[in-house]
Amino acid sequence: MFDAALEHMKRTSRANDPHQQHRLGQMATEVAGGYAWLDYAAARWARLDKLPAATLIACMNAARGAIERAALNVMELAERCVGAAGMMAPHPLERLMRDLRTYLRQPNPDGALASVGAAVTNGVWLPDEEVSTKVHHHD
Repeated sequence: MFDAALEHMKRTSRANDPHQQHRLGQMATEVAGGYAWLDYAAARWARLDKLPAATLIACMNAARGAIERAALNVMELAERCVGAAGMMAPHPLERLMRDLRTYLRQPNPDGALASVGAAVTNGVWLPDEEVSTKVHHHD
């Protein structure tokens, strides 16, 4: 979505507009944040044998929620950048938006986020790995 919106802005000579640059900057930040969450979750998953299952589940649910929010933000910003043209075929954004909206609709997002809150409350997971590891070892 980011790449398609950026390409559209460049192709239509609108990428230098300060408002569009603001949106592109927001999208770039959201994409970078999503990649950071993927890296964070992958690093925890690589320690599958050393971390409790409840900690891993909470971490994966947190990543799921954060990446979903980032993707939805990018989608909205891309729509604002490109406008109505991006919502109609054959524009590449039309298919990307449709596919991403479908993919993001995983079951029970509220339950996943509530389980993160419960894990935090119960000291099973905290965003800082060192803290969550220490909390678990003190049980």
